[in-house]
Amino acid sequence: MPAIRFIPPDKCVHAVVGAFTALPALFLARWQHLPTVKAMALAVAAAAVLGVLIEVRQRALNRASAARGEAPGHEVSGADALATLGGGVAMAAAFGLGAQL
Repeated sequence: MPAIRFIPPDKCVHAVVGAFTALPALFLARWQHLPTVKAMALAVAAAAVLGVLIEVRQRALNRASAARGEAPGHEVSGADALATLGGGVAMAAAFGLGAQL
């Protein structure tokens, strides 16, 4: 896959997590007969919240490791949260485009 060689694997994992977070949010929103735009907004919000929660959890794990005198095991980065959000946006965009058909 030379076209996406520049994207770190960690960011790809976050994007996939964001997409798979948005998917059930889209399903539930559509099941409740919400309009497409509201369903998309809900899915993006779910991915954003999860992205931030993942980073907060990793920061807490790093602090616990430092308190025990161990090296931190997780990289905490805003880019990871943005990658999670990006996956949710991609899934919501695909949903929105599919709703136009």
